Amino acid sequence: MKWFNNLNYIVKFIICVILLFLCIYLAKLSFYKETETKDTTLDIYVTKTNIYDEGDNYIIDVYYPKYKDTELNKIVTDWLYNYIKDFKEKVAEEKSRLEINYTLYNVNGYSNIFFDISNSLNRNDQRKSILINLKEKRLSLITELYNEEELREKIDRVSKKYSSNISTAILSSNINTFNYLITDDEFIVYFDNIEYESISYIPFLNLKESKQISYEDIKDKKMVALTFDDGPSEYSLEILDCLLENNSKATFFELGNRMKNNKEITKKLYDNGMEIGSHTYSHKYLTRISESEVLNEINSVSILFNEITNDNIKLLRAPYGSVNSKVRELSPFPIILWNIDTKDWLYKDPSKSSPIVLEHVSDGDIILMHDVHKTTIELVKIIVPELKARGYELVTVSELSEFKNIKLENGVIYRKIK
Repeated sequence: MKWFNNLNYIVKFIICVILLFLCIYLAKLSFYKETETKDTTLDIYVTKTNIYDEGDNYIIDVYYPKYKDTELNKIVTDWLYNYIKDFKEKVAEEKSRLEINYTLYNVNGYSNIFFDISNSLNRNDQRKSILINLKEKRLSLITELYNEEELREKIDRVSKKYSSNISTAILSSNINTFNYLITDDEFIVYFDNIEYESISYIPFLNLKESKQISYEDIKDKKMVALTFDDGPSEYSLEILDCLLENNSKATFFELGNRMKNNKEITKKLYDNGMEIGSHTYSHKYLTRISESEVLNEINSVSILFNEITNDNIKLLRAPYGSVNSKVRELSPFPIILWNIDTKDWLYKDPSKSSPIVLEHVSDGDIILMHDVHKTTIELVKIIVPELKARGYELVTVSELSEFKNIKLENGVIYRKIK
């Protein structure tokens, strides 16, 4: 029976190995691992904690801060408990996943905990923030840390950055319900708590000054050039505000007779990094006038622009896009046309013009608009944030050619730059 006894030992050994692996597996299903760090500014200890939980129809993987102080810790865990509970209650038969990570910043005696969220049940629920008063050990409102009136004034900038339906919804909401990311370098407000229709991005504002974009930041990104014809006008500076709020640039092809009467607008566009091109002096068909008239239409704008800015015009857009061999030979500048026409001058309805851009845009496009129509302001506030959210950088025509390493030549027509 010796062989039987050996078999018995083997079976017992196999059972032990199976039990060992089972214990390891069960431990892996629900555990937390702590890494201790010290915040020297507040002399408090915070532990980075991970909870992993897998059920029949969900996986929950959460990182969160755990303070040495039990009262502070309870604030965080209570908030997480309620969020996770809500997630579990919505889980159906399909496997769902919740992942949460965080960053923590200490500001004037407060902890700003900013949670980055991936919630398969709610794709729009991307971030949450909580503010903790460390001295009083309780959840706080942003209006306890910052003056509410001043905060509202800063948030009012959304009216320059976004379309009217979005900015109206934001400005009529309780500012304590927004999500705030507060660091030494940034003060970003995310407006996640509002339901938006037909946009693919979550509006936000950086209440601190945005840094200048460098060539290295954008050289590998998709780019388009927004262009505006027929100005400057009373609406040009509102368009400028939207561009600046969205960290974007554009090229304004101006008429000399309008430039002459709106020199301060031309100067402000130029001073804020916009490019000014010539749209001739009086918007005549260059193909229907004499050579001397063509040169006068072009050169008079150049002289006027130089008087205003001490700089020189570098680009020409022929009125109506009308160009022939005569115009090409006479032009002292590259001739910039377009490959996307918003027809904003025809529709005067942003809901009709914006799809023309958003459904057809691609890298290197030159987009035509007109800054002499009030409705174009709303059009800009629709397409600019959307293009930015899609990963496009909005640059001047000259920057587009520089970034694409294409030298623009005098008298040559360009409809796009790729």
